[in-house]
Amino acid sequence: MKESDLKHIVNQSPDMICTIDGEGRFLWVNRASESLLGYTPGEMKGRSYLEMVCEEDLPDTDQISRKIMDGYVVTQFENRYIRKDRTLMPLIWSARWNPEEEKMYAIARDGREKRVLVQLAQRAGEMARIGHWELDLLQADGGDRMYWSRMTKEILEVDNDYNPSLSGGFEFCEEESRDRIQEAVETLISEGRSFDETLLIHTQRGNSRWVRCIGQGEYAGEECVKIFGSFQDIHDLKEAQEELELAYEDRTRILESIGDAFFTVNPDWVVTYWNGEAERLLQRPREEILGKNIWEVYPDAVELDFYTQYHWAMRTGEIARFEEFYPTAGFWLEVTAYPSDDGLSIYFRDVTERKEAEQEMRDLNRQLQDHSEKLELINKELEQFAYVASHDLQEPLRMVTNFLSKLEKHLGENLDDSSRLYMHFAVDGATRMRQVILDLLDYSRAGESTDPDREVDLESVTRRAWQALQSRVDATNGMLKTDFRTGRTVQSDPVLLKQILQNLLSNSLKYHRDGVPPEVTISTRILDDGWELEVTDNGLGMEEEYLDKIFVIFQRLHRADEYEGTGIGLAIVQKMVRQLKGQITVTSIPGEGSSFRIQFPAQSDNQPDIQ
Repeated sequence: MKESDLKHIVNQSPDMICTIDGEGRFLWVNRASESLLGYTPGEMKGRSYLEMVCEEDLPDTDQISRKIMDGYVVTQFENRYIRKDRTLMPLIWSARWNPEEEKMYAIARDGREKRVLVQLAQRAGEMARIGHWELDLLQADGGDRMYWSRMTKEILEVDNDYNPSLSGGFEFCEEESRDRIQEAVETLISEGRSFDETLLIHTQRGNSRWVRCIGQGEYAGEECVKIFGSFQDIHDLKEAQEELELAYEDRTRILESIGDAFFTVNPDWVVTYWNGEAERLLQRPREEILGKNIWEVYPDAVELDFYTQYHWAMRTGEIARFEEFYPTAGFWLEVTAYPSDDGLSIYFRDVTERKEAEQEMRDLNRQLQDHSEKLELINKELEQFAYVASHDLQEPLRMVTNFLSKLEKHLGENLDDSSRLYMHFAVDGATRMRQVILDLLDYSRAGESTDPDREVDLESVTRRAWQALQSRVDATNGMLKTDFRTGRTVQSDPVLLKQILQNLLSNSLKYHRDGVPPEVTISTRILDDGWELEVTDNGLGMEEEYLDKIFVIFQRLHRADEYEGTGIGLAIVQKMVRQLKGQITVTSIPGEGSSFRIQFPAQSDNQPDIQ
């Protein structure tokens, strides 16, 4: 190539190409000087760069020039030149020194675009709190080998005039972080391996912060001449990450500690979590199912309610609760599926024992129902039998009594004393037999028809029951006391309640102590779920061993010649109390009296008014 052709090519370059002597004077410049600086090549020739460089950039420019003359090759040095119109032009230089010719060969390009990009990068770095650093490995001892950007100093909370070259900045790192970053720097310099480390530092003001330090190297041949990188404040991010990790650990501990099996799926039905109880119950380790489609792992569940309910919950956003039998495993599962934007969270537990117990309970209830119906039928038949038997037996007994009376009258004085005694025994036995039949008839009819929801005047019912026993009251000088006032009502069956009171009052009048007039007290009180009626007397009383026997039909504690009766009265009371769904109990002290307590349930939401 001709020299004229070469000069033509050089002059067409948009970059300023020049040579400079050891004193800093331009020896030759191409035509690009005119577009970049406003000076023609002729005006540039012989001028010193010291006259043209911005005053603020002179120290750095002079320093880099000395390094170039010492053999240092510059590829990206930036400074600002004063144009002919007195405006500043940023230039980016590449230069090397030719010792044989004792001159510098240099190329300068327009640095305005880079400066804009650098400014944008600086703004972005400030927003992201990213600083920069450089360590010049060729700088002579005693010089400022390390550079920290303003943001780096701000993160470390040091003054702007702080000189990191004196220590390298390692003193700010916590011990473990310091060992790690020193090793990373040494490895970068010796092996060329870049690093990216998260470090815990303590700023000059004593504040602890997490930072991210990235480093890489610049090389001349195989020799590392510079290392540089970024320094980012990630303290808030690190704390948020640690809080998130703690929250995740807490959630994991909770999900692993709950008694239910638990798993989650995303909207694509991919399993994202599978706890230990799910592993145990379904015999599927989480490593085998995490990240897989649930329906591919369990194709046998597609035809079951699991598939239908899960899809319904995912589609509607409603919680799905159901129970389903899983034939493959042979057990029942109780399942709750909670939908969210992330998919489904599904809790389930083995409820096979409960389901089997429920089935057994249903079977038992059916058996009990069958037995109850059979017993009810038997009771009706027995009551019908008792009614028919007692009714049909009365006529023969009446005939026996009548004919015995006529026979006694017919024979008259022909009967001796023994015959008269025998005749008396026969009549008395027939009479007592007839009374037994009448009592048995009463027992069979007791509670035959109940109407427990009627409003009953308690004082009126008690008065009528007492008046029905008037002859016995007069004979024993009996006395009755009550604690309720006229007009007070309860909900009950008036007929049954009168019969209950009449039988209890009759019992108190019958079994009184010799020489002591019977005194009966009737009291009532409201209960949380009903009301209570208590009949107390001052009669003979009973031993505790007999308290469970007195309600048994035909059970008597005294001989017939001592106290009349058939032993059916209290059995009738108990039957009628049961018809009203009540309970009767008795307490007694021999020689002092007895107390019969009856508790009736409330028949409606209205409590009885018995005060």
